[in-house]
Amino acid sequence: MPAALSRRTLLSLLCLVFLGSAVYLNSLHNQFVFDDLPLIRDNPSIRNLARVPSYLFSGMDNAPYRPLRWVSYAIDYQFSGLNPVAYHVSNIVYHLLTVITLYLTIAALTGSGGAAFIAACLFAVHPVHTDSVTYLSGRRDILSTLFYILGFLLFLRSRQKNRPRLLIVALASYLLAIAAKEMAVTLPAMFFFYDLITNLSPEGRRSRRCAAALQKIASRHKLFYLCFFIPAALFTGYKVLIKSPSNKIGFYGGDLYIQLLTLGKILVYYIKQLLFPVTLIADYSFNSFPLSTSFFEPATLLSMLLLCLIAFLTARLLFTDALMAFAIIWFFVTLLPVCHIFPHHELLAEHYLYLPSFGFVLLVSLLLTRAAAIPRWKYPVHTFFALMVVLFSIRTVYRNYDWKDSFTIWRKTVKTVPSCVRAINNLGIEYYNRKDYQTATSLYQRAIQLQPAYEKAYYNLGNVYKEKKDYERA
Repeated sequence: MPAALSRRTLLSLLCLVFLGSAVYLNSLHNQFVFDDLPLIRDNPSIRNLARVPSYLFSGMDNAPYRPLRWVSYAIDYQFSGLNPVAYHVSNIVYHLLTVITLYLTIAALTGSGGAAFIAACLFAVHPVHTDSVTYLSGRRDILSTLFYILGFLLFLRSRQKNRPRLLIVALASYLLAIAAKEMAVTLPAMFFFYDLITNLSPEGRRSRRCAAALQKIASRHKLFYLCFFIPAALFTGYKVLIKSPSNKIGFYGGDLYIQLLTLGKILVYYIKQLLFPVTLIADYSFNSFPLSTSFFEPATLLSMLLLCLIAFLTARLLFTDALMAFAIIWFFVTLLPVCHIFPHHELLAEHYLYLPSFGFVLLVSLLLTRAAAIPRWKYPVHTFFALMVVLFSIRTVYRNYDWKDSFTIWRKTVKTVPSCVRAINNLGIEYYNRKDYQTATSLYQRAIQLQPAYEKAYYNLGNVYKEKKDYERA
């Protein structure tokens, strides 16, 4: 039996590797885009491995402190120089490693290879992940998620097999996840929620069951949580008060109330993107996502009602189906660092969903496997799952073409979101580089019309006038 199970697991992993590779194969010859240029193409720091220690401790100018990503770029450079193919191969490999780790983690969580395979398949091909896998700068999300899930898997094995030494490796994995991206800071919270759902007694009043579980966790694992939560708190304080990764000053809409209402819309939008990833957008800055105007605005009101319903259902599931509740909690907790508790310069981004989508695919896999256990639903569920994989795969393949180079991604973004000022400006730069000064001029002027305070468009427009030798207007 164990040998058969081992062969089944190996076959599942081979299928996942094949599927994950196939959907990103057409991204291999894509070029450096947007942040890839300063981070890779124009970055002298990655061209010599001897310089690695210097930026491990001091960081790089004008870039968030994410040393693990820099080290990975430096390794790529040693093999390929500035050939984008090698960097794309690495992104795909790291993505596949994350898929495998996710499979093993969900198999350990659920005790079901079938549920793990469903979740890993959806994660491997989900179109929203192109913003992390196809876009080379998105490697921060892949590496961070890889070590985040690995850390959780080690924690899980430690709890299930009573092997405390694994927690030391989990701590190391946690530090590596943070070294790739700040979003990983929430991992100790997920440890806590797993301990909570596994220590809830099956009977009694809910408040007493919660209190008893919390008391049990405190008495058994106090030292463990101190080792994780103290570094997490110190790192959060450092990032918020000393070295913030954001250059955002003030609240969106100029008001905390408006920002919180907008956050409700953003969270529901993220759910929609995971369920129906039809329209994908590379840039949500400057008018790309409308801010809320009031609580009773239809989109805002519906979003708040839906979030309240989800909160109510999660609280119920915590005592009736804890694993489903855990999946929902994972989604929202891992999004906390980008929920504008402290305003961030990116209002929202699809690559923020790479880590939270673990909770989404876990929830979907639980729903599908339980539905498939009902005989009359077995074949419809299998058909539905196959259809999801096919549709997601097709959308991912087509989205890879949008990321071919800077011109294609900004042209696609402007077409999808005509009011995105940064995309309009960046498309103007691409036309400027092609010496199509007339089109570049109209794009810069359009950006200024939409956002009169956007100084980059003025600068770029001045360069066009300079090229035309119209020095007075320049």
